[in-house]
Amino acid sequence: MTFDPDTFPLQADLSRADVGVLYERCAGQRVVEVGCGGSTVLLAQFCASVVSYDTSPDWIARARKRLLREPPEIQGVVAAIHAYPPGEIPEALPEADVYFIDGICEDRPAWVQAVVARRLAPLVLHHDSRADCMTALHQALTYPLTLSLRSIEYHVEGSNMLVLRCGAPATYENWNETEPLHRLPFLGDES
Repeated sequence: MTFDPDTFPLQADLSRADVGVLYERCAGQRVVEVGCGGSTVLLAQFCASVVSYDTSPDWIARARKRLLREPPEIQGVVAAIHAYPPGEIPEALPEADVYFIDGICEDRPAWVQAVVARRLAPLVLHHDSRADCMTALHQALTYPLTLSLRSIEYHVEGSNMLVLRCGAPATYENWNETEPLHRLPFLGDES
């Protein structure tokens, strides 16, 4: 069966635009999800693999129960659903193509920090763009962490998604100190 982001039943608080962004950026990819539930089942429809983390035993049970209603080939995409203590980011986290960080739980900005700092994925998708969540996320993205960010996109394609593209940290150069070394001679300058 082919996945169609325009007709798949919406899961939890994901909008049609959110589903489109997830599909476009996660199809065929190895995805680590923070905050399991309906999105876990959604990601299993089109990702190569999904590993989920959540602090809530209730949400973990719901995701597992919902997965049991799916065909075995969809169930098999979800490699694991892990519990972790609130406020603690696990030390051993897998590398992935995409980290999808869902919701506004208090630890979500720390997850974004950990993924960027540890260089666990070149792409981070953060779902939920409420003002207080964005403020907390911006407070988490400080120097020198920002040297690993290539771009930040808000409300991508009308969604409630924030997309962070990450890479190796850029070399910081204080242009105020090095600018004279890079100056081109002025036209007519004889020196």
